[in-house]
Amino acid sequence: MPEITPNAPRLRPARLEDLDVVLPWAPDAEAMRMWAGPTIGFPVARQQFWENLHHVTGEAFVLCAAARDEIVGFGQVMHREDDFAHLARIIVSPTRRGEGLGRTLCRELLRVAPRFLSVRAFSLYVYPENVRARALYRSLGFVDTREERGFLRMEKPGLDLK
Repeated sequence: MPEITPNAPRLRPARLEDLDVVLPWAPDAEAMRMWAGPTIGFPVARQQFWENLHHVTGEAFVLCAAARDEIVGFGQVMHREDDFAHLARIIVSPTRRGEGLGRTLCRELLRVAPRFLSVRAFSLYVYPENVRARALYRSLGFVDTREERGFLRMEKPGLDLK
């Protein structure tokens, strides 16, 4: 069982108003494309983004730093295909990058997904040029499977939380 520390960041369901904090982390069209994919334009209205998040079966979450309930990360888990939980739109606050919060966020998303989705494996898409994200996902047990529409699809078999 993982050790629980009182100051550890915690995951909670995202709320519409959280997007006031999160959306500015993608400050231009290229950053928005790298984070949210090619279907989200820039700039994007918070309500429009929120509706886009909820057109699929799944949940959006924020990672909060325990000390001040500061939102430090955002991610989405959705059902995409047979028994796969798909991780999407993973981002960490630019002021908090390099602190291991991306790893914490991903591990928490992997942990909560089986609570609301029938899961036997995980998947995600990442742009091939996003080298740091790819390295993180590989360290969590994801493997490259194929390129699709300019994305690299990565999969993580099983439910272990490496």
